[in-house]
Amino acid sequence: MSQSVNKKVRSAALVGALAFAALPLVGAGTAHATGDSQAPQCTKVTDTSFVYTVNDGAPVKSGIGSKQMPERPKKVVVKLGDEFASLLEQGCKYPVQLSTYSTQGPNWATSGTQKFIGWQTDTITKQNKAVTFDATKYPVPCFVQYDLLGNHKKYDGGQYPLPHYDDVYMDNLLGGWNGGTNDKCTGTPTPSTPATSKPPTTPPPATSAPSTGSAPTTATPVTSTAAPGTKLAETGGDSNGTAIIGASAGGVLVLGGGLFYVSRRRGNRGAAA
Repeated sequence: MSQSVNKKVRSAALVGALAFAALPLVGAGTAHATGDSQAPQCTKVTDTSFVYTVNDGAPVKSGIGSKQMPERPKKVVVKLGDEFASLLEQGCKYPVQLSTYSTQGPNWATSGTQKFIGWQTDTITKQNKAVTFDATKYPVPCFVQYDLLGNHKKYDGGQYPLPHYDDVYMDNLLGGWNGGTNDKCTGTPTPSTPATSKPPTTPPPATSAPSTGSAPTTATPVTSTAAPGTKLAETGGDSNGTAIIGASAGGVLVLGGGLFYVSRRRGNRGAAA
């Protein structure tokens, strides 16, 4: 009799111990029911389980193909696909975010070193079935990258690294966009259009001016060379000089004639003697 009583006591104690040990599991089940996104039924969702629109355009299935958004986003609306919408009724919650980065190039392959500009976070729930992000909240003047992610991991170079081609990728990428131009970058030279238009404008005046001025320049020496000619004309064309030269020449002829006459006379006298 006592043995049967002891067995009943031991059995009751064992049941009590098992019930106490099961309390944490009961609590965990309650947590799942309140919307823990890691609950078994909630983890069926992947990066291809969402639908988003860009600038009120056509719906895009997330995580498909290149994941490039159809155009530069200004407004992004994201929600669960219709086939998973019932999970929200079970209390599942899904964090989403839109992060903005400045990059060094217009696409993922040329994005280079990225800089975290800012992010926006929200959670898709039964009460908040569609989340809207304003992509213009963090303006980027040059090359930019937007990443729509299905989590709340902040890829800013802190706990999680900055995205970088081709070695740092982000989890649960729903969609993204790379693009922009460097026209408004600080310190970036203006495109070469003004530079090419200036040279054609500058040379015409420069070339026409020398050609117009060269004529007077060459004409001036021609006019100045006439000065020596004038001096030559004064030297050989003066009437006084001509008379002096003529008189001198006449005197030489007379003197020569007289000498010739005298010599003839002397010769004749000698011959006569």
